[in-house]
Amino acid sequence: MIRVTILQVAALALCLFGAHAQNAATPSTEVSKVFGESSDHGFRVLFSRYGATVKHINLTDHLAEVANEDGSRDEYLLSDILWVNPALPSASYWSWMYLEEWYPDQRVLDADLRTALWEVAEDTTDRIRFELDCGAGLTLEKVFSYEGSRRDLGVEFALRASGEHPKAGSEVLLRLTGLAVRSPRSEYTIGINFAKCVGEVIGTEDGDVFQAAVADGNPLEAAPPVVGLASGGARIKFAGSTNRFFSALLYPDGDAASEGLWTAQMRPYPTLEQADTPAYSLPVCEFGLRMRVPQAGSESRLKFRYYLGPKSERVYADRDEYERFVPIIFHDLEPPCCSIPGTQSIARFLLWALGSLYDFVGNWGIAIMILTIFVRGALVPVNFRMQKSMRAYGAKAAKFKPKLEAIQKQYANDKVQLRQAMMEFQREHKLFPPIGGCLPMFITIPIFIGLFTALRTSYDLRQEPFFGWLDDLSQPDQLFYLGFGDVVPYFNLLPLLMVGLWWWLQSGTPLPTDPQQRQMMKIMRFMPLMFGVMLYNYASGLMVYMITSSLFALVEQRIVKRVLGPMNPEAAAFGAPQI
Repeated sequence: MIRVTILQVAALALCLFGAHAQNAATPSTEVSKVFGESSDHGFRVLFSRYGATVKHINLTDHLAEVANEDGSRDEYLLSDILWVNPALPSASYWSWMYLEEWYPDQRVLDADLRTALWEVAEDTTDRIRFELDCGAGLTLEKVFSYEGSRRDLGVEFALRASGEHPKAGSEVLLRLTGLAVRSPRSEYTIGINFAKCVGEVIGTEDGDVFQAAVADGNPLEAAPPVVGLASGGARIKFAGSTNRFFSALLYPDGDAASEGLWTAQMRPYPTLEQADTPAYSLPVCEFGLRMRVPQAGSESRLKFRYYLGPKSERVYADRDEYERFVPIIFHDLEPPCCSIPGTQSIARFLLWALGSLYDFVGNWGIAIMILTIFVRGALVPVNFRMQKSMRAYGAKAAKFKPKLEAIQKQYANDKVQLRQAMMEFQREHKLFPPIGGCLPMFITIPIFIGLFTALRTSYDLRQEPFFGWLDDLSQPDQLFYLGFGDVVPYFNLLPLLMVGLWWWLQSGTPLPTDPQQRQMMKIMRFMPLMFGVMLYNYASGLMVYMITSSLFALVEQRIVKRVLGPMNPEAAAFGAPQI
């Protein structure tokens, strides 16, 4: 039998109560906060008191639901809005947006800003303030605040002096690691990682808009050095990180912050692969800040705003101060992605036209179809005239075919004489092929490339449904899962439909009788297959354009054939399907 005395019970109760009291008295090292709870959009932030850092941020207006095994449903924040940044060397978890002194051997502040445990001095509805005692009467303050209906957080740094510091009036240089947007492999397009650092330096003679990307797997030492430096009167207008659809951009709020933000440097993270995020695939901006050590009873303060949201010209138009970010969208539409002159302007126009059509019909897929019909409809008169001239050429070439064959036979062993004789015969009988036979195709190619470029990073199409299984026009259609690695993870139906329609369209054009041209046309018939492979994992919005364009061309081909009659094989080489 076990005997328990009253004294033993009391001692046990005292121990349990003491342990509970000790745990209750120990504040948590993490602080979870929602900014903009009553707004249309806001942020869910998990802070760590170690370094007063941001562990991660989610956007409250990008929510979805996931079904659990028991049938219940949980609201969760989409993983592609998870802001991931480097881990502290001494920590097993990821922690970001930390401060540290630039030159530790010339330390002014008597504290390790990265790992010190900061105090939560204030925590109200849309504001949280952290403080750290840096010794010698200096207190460092970090404040995060939110103003309703904005897509940015206010970020302030203040250095206060309660007494006279020996280095009062001197500069203290701080390094601030910024936020990076997650760029998982599933967001890559045709193998391209769109994550990069961007920014703009103003005040120089001609200005400088910079951007820097990283190749997956490149170590820290291989990263480009400083990509933006404010010196000689220059100022950093904004700098930060972007991925395919989102941007995290810091910009000064006032002259003091504009002078205090003196450099932006790119660093690639993470050092190890994290789930779907390859190692060294995330470019992160590290900012250089400079503050004056204040006199006794005063403070130095730098105010910034950190835009955290969609990379969209429409969203940037919400506030005048966000319009400074528009150049990063233009950079996405520049070479080497667009090698044809004027493609950037075409891409911008197409995005505007698509937006206008969407405002009218309320569906991006239908807007793409209507835009395609408008473009192809505008080319109908040009294409009809070209088809008519090609048929006239074909009939004339058929009339002189015996004489042309006789010339080819006469000079079969002398290519130079053959070319001269053929040119002389063509001049004499005015037998020249229509130079505009491929004109409609050459007109539609820039439109295709412009749309191809615009849809690569168009946030407006992100997670926008069309019909049926097409629930995201910015992604491949993904009819069902195959699981063949990163190359063919899903069965995509639309690229196969596109290839089939192109093949059908080309089969409606007869092969030329000339052996050389005939061989060329046979090779051209494999182009749809090549396009199908290249665009297999591309945005389904582009596939909607290609399929609609092919269907329009098939109908147009049948109508032209009924009005003008079938095309003569002699002219077939001068026609080409339009994309």
